[in-house]
Amino acid sequence: MCVETLKLDQYDYIQSAGGLMAIHGKNQILNDYNRQIVSAIRSENERCYIGRISFYGKEKQDVIAGRRSIYTTYVGQYICDFSYDFCVPNQDKPLEEMIQQWNRGGSANLLIWIINRIDSIGGYHMVWTKDTDKERAANANTQI
Repeated sequence: MCVETLKLDQYDYIQSAGGLMAIHGKNQILNDYNRQIVSAIRSENERCYIGRISFYGKEKQDVIAGRRSIYTTYVGQYICDFSYDFCVPNQDKPLEEMIQQWNRGGSANLLIWIINRIDSIGGYHMVWTKDTDKERAANANTQI
């Protein structure tokens, strides 16, 4: 299936659930859409890169200093929930600079610009879902 079709299917799925804020707990269908869209981007392009926006500890310092790339080449490996935030068909210097700035302590507006940049270069920003502590506790109490 092509990227645009998958994105539209995902959008329709989210809307049928009442919107993103109406989806509570881990939703494997939504999480699997992320993986399918990344795979489709890879199928439609010569290359494909997955990456994160926020880094921590030594990784964060290395990203800020330019010693570590924000990109990981996607070659079909399994993507665990929450392990990556975006996928792009090509490495993009302006995106990398924005993410470096974000990790220096950028504003919420910068995060919006990062997401817009990802979209404008033909990429995809992932939305993951998970159970909350309350939902996990409720599920544990009902499974006897």
